[in-house]
Amino acid sequence: MRMISFRDTPSQIRTKTKTVTRRNNWRHAKIGMQLRGVNRLPTKQNPHPKTICFVEITAVDLVRVRDIDQADCDAEGFPELDPIEFIALYCTIHKKKPHDWITRIEFEYIRRPSGLAW
Repeated sequence: MRMISFRDTPSQIRTKTKTVTRRNNWRHAKIGMQLRGVNRLPTKQNPHPKTICFVEITAVDLVRVRDIDQADCDAEGFPELDPIEFIALYCTIHKKKPHDWITRIEFEYIRRPSGLAW
């Protein structure tokens, strides 16, 4: 099962207030794809990341960063931020510009798939 890191939003994942994420170069994402949410991707120093959730993709779109609206802020788990604040935060963290294209992934939380081998 493919992993997806929620390194920057662990509290939103724990409280399940995050149902949308944005990714660079995730054109392989497809509706119905199940993902293992982890605290960070594996590295040589940390080859076994901690699983924090399992999700299933329900929608995938290619969008510009600047198109984030209040509904997106809410779905990202940041209802306290307005779109301008969220776009600035996103661009700072991910070294993006507002006109850059990114993959918007909507998901729902699922139970751990049965028979999942680690």
